[in-house]
Amino acid sequence: MYSNTKEKEKRFQIKEVKTMEIKDMGVLLMAEAIDKWQESSKTTVYKCHTNNLHKPLISKITPTDRMVFISSQTGTKIEMECPDCGYTQEVPSKIYQWYIDNYMTHSIPLGQVVVVDMTKDISNGSTYRVKEFKYEDGTTISKDEGVTGQEDIQLGFIGKLKAIVVGYHRDCDGEPLYIVSDIRVKFNCDKGLKEHLDYKRWSEFLHSGLPESCLKVIEGEFVSLKYDSIFAYEEELGRELATYI
Repeated sequence: MYSNTKEKEKRFQIKEVKTMEIKDMGVLLMAEAIDKWQESSKTTVYKCHTNNLHKPLISKITPTDRMVFISSQTGTKIEMECPDCGYTQEVPSKIYQWYIDNYMTHSIPLGQVVVVDMTKDISNGSTYRVKEFKYEDGTTISKDEGVTGQEDIQLGFIGKLKAIVVGYHRDCDGEPLYIVSDIRVKFNCDKGLKEHLDYKRWSEFLHSGLPESCLKVIEGEFVSLKYDSIFAYEEELGRELATYI
């Protein structure tokens, strides 16, 4: 399969940097990690320190701010709690790392250059329906008034383009999804709408949920992410601008 030993080593080294970090996990994923650990037959279940006969500890999320971001660790505190007596303790970091290693592995590293295959099903843009559409669950979408033609009209970019993997995500079924863009700035999904709007303001292209099947890795092409967030990127631009004033 590999042409030589160096090529094999190169591929192995790339694989070692493809997993998400604990700091990138959202609070809901953290809670899921705790529950998965406690339910697994391959891990040591954490029990209540006051009474070992109590039920196993469960995840507990407590808001610490008025603004809570479920896809980040902002505005919340997460602990392990006894459902019988309310005893709480901090969550060992090994639980999160175990969850990442077993459930959150993405096969393409951040900074990797890929070719994005944008089909009409995943293209950015709008869909205008020329006739009534019914989903399998019975939900019906009416025809858009004033839209004519033989097929639904789908606006947006369709084709192939190069982009950089700048972030990770997962769908509701746990499938790894990739966030791709044309700027070397990490997309953290943790600042809500402001981050998304700011990122769109500086990037020509951003797509926040592509499956691996839509991406083709370009061997030998890699761009390390210079900025950890769009806000760090804007701060440096501001400092550079100040030197010209």
